[in-house]
Formats: sequence, C-alpha cells, structure tokens
Amino acid sequence: MVEQAQSSEKLEGLVVEYRMLQGLSADLQQRINTLSSLLSELQAASSTIEEVEKVGEGAEVLIPIGGASYLKARLAHGGRVVVGLGAGVAVDKSLEDAKKYLEKRMEELSQALSTVQSQLVSVATRMAQLEPKIREALEKESKKAG
Repeated sequence: MVEQAQSSEKLEGLVVEYRMLQGLSADLQQRINTLSSLLSELQAASSTIEEVEKVGEGAEVLIPIGGASYLKARLAHGGRVVVGLGAGVAVDKSLEDAKKYLEKRMEELSQALSTVQSQLVSVATRMAQLEPKIREALEKESKKAG
C-alpha cells in the first residue's frame, strides 16, 4: 500500500513537472517569435537606410501606410533618420549612426534569440526525458489497479 502511494506521488510529480515545462516551452516559443519579429523589423530598417543612401535626397519613394497601400513622396534630408530608442523616445541620427545603432541592436537581439533558443532546447530535452518515465509510471499504476 505504501509502495503504491509512493508510486502515485512519483507519477504526480513527474506530470506536474512536465506540465510546467510545457508552459515554459510555450512562453519561450512566444519569446522566440517576438525576438524574430523585432529582428526582421530591424533588418528591414537597415536595408531601407542602405537604399536611401544609394538614391539620395530628392528621390521619389513609396512609403507603406498599411493595408498594402503606399504613399508617393520625395526624400528630404536624405542624410538624417529618426530612430526610436524605446519608451516613446526617438532621436535624429545621421544615416551612418543610424546604421551602427541598428546593427548593434540586431546583434543584441540575435544574442537574446540564441539564448532563448538554447533554453527551449534544454526544456524540450528535459520533456523528452520525462515522457518515458511518465509512461513507465502509468503502466505500473495500471498493472497495480488491474
């Protein structure tokens, strides 16, 4: 009887840990998606700055306004960019300084993405280790009940 109670407690502990890991896995996946999206935005911004450098001031450009619609405009002040720093703060930077800032942010986001991906691999590995243990404990429970 004591052995069966210990077996049930062990199974319950394994299941609780597995469920916690499932939740953590979902959170990490969401972080990966968010970081990947931010990284894509920064890469697009960096590419746009490079294109602005090529075409120069006065060139006609299309500005996306949403809904697959664009506004035709001419570039003014082709050598300056307003860069968002976060928390609603933006600063005026030269094209070169803006590129450097974006590159630095992309490096930081890439490192953060790599860290979160590594954490996700660790969680998935632990979950894979728990699955056979849970199956085994369930089989023992069903044999004892039957």
